[in-house]
Amino acid sequence: MTIARIVPLVGATLAAVLAASAAAAPAKAVVYYITTGQQGAQTQIDQNHTSAWIIQPGAGFDLGGGNFEMKEGPSTVADIMLSLYLGSDASGQLLAQVLYTRDEFCAAHGGNCQTFASTPFHFDTDPNTPGNQPFTLLAGNTYFAALTSSAAPDQQNAAYFIKGLSDAVIQGPDGEPPPGGDGGDPTPIPEPGTLALLGAGLLGVAAFRRRR
Repeated sequence: MTIARIVPLVGATLAAVLAASAAAAPAKAVVYYITTGQQGAQTQIDQNHTSAWIIQPGAGFDLGGGNFEMKEGPSTVADIMLSLYLGSDASGQLLAQVLYTRDEFCAAHGGNCQTFASTPFHFDTDPNTPGNQPFTLLAGNTYFAALTSSAAPDQQNAAYFIKGLSDAVIQGPDGEPPPGGDGGDPTPIPEPGTLALLGAGLLGVAAFRRRR
């Protein structure tokens, strides 16, 4: 065999090996987030008012936390925290959490903190591994996610605010729904101050808030 024939053969073999390696590489898992938008009235988060969701997955998926349309009041100084619990309320086992000081909230907000903008609240479930560490939700379980600010006074100038609470969805980075269904449209629960997302068997998200 001549060198002229060996070189193309080596190139073809290398290309085949690379193609096989790429095909064998596992697909990167999609991380999903509770996401709110600009629609709907703003709701206040302070020591007396919490934004919360009940999630009942129809299939397992990784929840990375939330991407919330939020702002702060002109005199806000308190911390704000997103917590995920097993069960239907905050008495269950704490599974994941992210806490922001006021300055950290503004840094995550990335703009004028007194105007609404998408603000990431991404879990870090492993303190030894920097960066976003999602928590895997399992089908058949009920989870409770709560956005709280226990030290913020019940005053508009010192609280936090979230938009689109009743229009919240769970979605991936490209807007895709989690496995098990498309999430559906939010459906209000006929109780004062309580809203829910019912997702074709995928999830139910209840938001307990005072509307402003």
